Amino acid sequence: MPSRKKRFFSLLSAVCLALTLPLTALAAETQTQAPARALSAQAADGAREETLANALAYIFAHVPEPAFGTEWSVLALARAEYPAPDYYSRYFDKIAAYVRQNGSARLDRSRVTENARLILALSSLGLDATDVGGYNLLTPMADLSFITRQGLNGPVFALLALDTNAYEIPADDSAADPATREKIIDYILHREIQRDTDKAGGFALSGSAPDPDMTGMVLQALAPYRNQPPVAAAIDRALAALSGIQEDDGGFSFRGAANAESISQVVVALTALGIDPAADPRFVKKNGDPITALLRFAVDGGGFRHTRTGEVNGMATDQGAYALAAYDRFRNGKNSLYDMRDAFGSPDPPSTGTTAPGTPTDDPTRSTQQGALPFDDVTAADWFYEAVTYMQSTGLMRGTGAAKFAPNASLTRAMFVTILHRREDEPAAAGPAAFPDVTDGRWYTAAAAWAGAAGLVSGYGDGRFGPDDDVTREQVAVILYHYAAWKDLDTSAAADLAGCADADSVSGWALPAVRWAVAKGLLTGRAAGMLAPKSTATRAEVAVLLMRFFTLSA
Repeated sequence: MPSRKKRFFSLLSAVCLALTLPLTALAAETQTQAPARALSAQAADGAREETLANALAYIFAHVPEPAFGTEWSVLALARAEYPAPDYYSRYFDKIAAYVRQNGSARLDRSRVTENARLILALSSLGLDATDVGGYNLLTPMADLSFITRQGLNGPVFALLALDTNAYEIPADDSAADPATREKIIDYILHREIQRDTDKAGGFALSGSAPDPDMTGMVLQALAPYRNQPPVAAAIDRALAALSGIQEDDGGFSFRGAANAESISQVVVALTALGIDPAADPRFVKKNGDPITALLRFAVDGGGFRHTRTGEVNGMATDQGAYALAAYDRFRNGKNSLYDMRDAFGSPDPPSTGTTAPGTPTDDPTRSTQQGALPFDDVTAADWFYEAVTYMQSTGLMRGTGAAKFAPNASLTRAMFVTILHRREDEPAAAGPAAFPDVTDGRWYTAAAAWAGAAGLVSGYGDGRFGPDDDVTREQVAVILYHYAAWKDLDTSAAADLAGCADADSVSGWALPAVRWAVAKGLLTGRAAGMLAPKSTATRAEVAVLLMRFFTLSA
């Protein structure tokens, strides 16, 4: 097989937005009229949905060729699930070319936010930031001294980017001060306004008074860690500070000017914390709440103004759109705006720890008790629950650590063939493993030798098996295709992939297997026509695919 590449495309579902109320009815309302929150629930929802639909259409029309620098536009469209797979594919191709031309994982000499912003956009599309144009965009985040060069802005955006897909901070021997999540969080907490006094509360990029923008962004970054007592206390104080500086119409000002962006950051923050901006009594003021306040900046026909009297503003439009998308996601029980694991096919709730959840151990053959599902990271509400239950109860997949299944973690090639070997009651191979990188005495040695002898795997072009390489979705299809043939099952089915937007990215050597796997209903897209063949397969995805195969072939 050729060398693996990690290109992750999320399968983005189509959006159906109800259009029920003309924006002019809301935009014309003034503070002297009845408060916006007095509108009926149906009318308020209609205004919000129409505003979001118009803003997304405006972005799509006015940013026709997305490239580096348009990340917030791409993120807004993607997190609102705007159906534009070709658009997103063109964006990634340009980004990969840009990073290659840059010649380094560090996109700016002193600003980590350049990397963080790009990671946010890529993650919103389900694209892996660890291999873009041959570079790991997370590498600059290994050095705390680099992250903090921008003051509070850098650590906040770095933490948001890292947590989009529970990325691990990469090791970098050249880092002056190796970064950890704990260090980043501690840096942020120590920048609280009037920290350690009875007036503590809120954050600011500069100055001694909390501003809504930076306070909102800090809350967004800290939201996944709110079960930690120091973080929880800082969040409570920040929320009190925001409520205290909120205006009577529900909006917010920055340096004396009421604006859409400040409101947007607060909306994103509140939804990340599970707080309804339109219902929480701390944020429903005399003449409105943050949602109705934001809608007053909407422009008829699409877009948002920066101020009430301005023209359509690009930044205000991006932020207004993704703020409404965040609220829509909140209302519909979806992952928060920056918890983007759903874009990678794993719609889990946010992590509340300080390390990436579900890191697997070297040996997946550890035993776990059977019967009741022994994993605290899998619940009955998860889309993969039935598959995990099946795979665990049959002993084919086991935990990765104490009470962990790690559904979002990747699976290595060695792990995958070990599952199939276990399914066959661990038969002995005719001889030693034919792969130079499979040595005697490893937990996967017997499985790799059997898989090679049975023709399930043939290795890379240089003869290596690559036991520790993450298995990709198309590699899973190929190995399973060969496994089915080894079991004398019919492998003649072949789906037409014309409806898959990324069909051209399937490797030629994998095409028959992928077509078969799609035809049998084993391999499905991550969303709206995207197969993501070169994406790393997660443990949850493998569990679902194998359950389908084993039950179909039983």
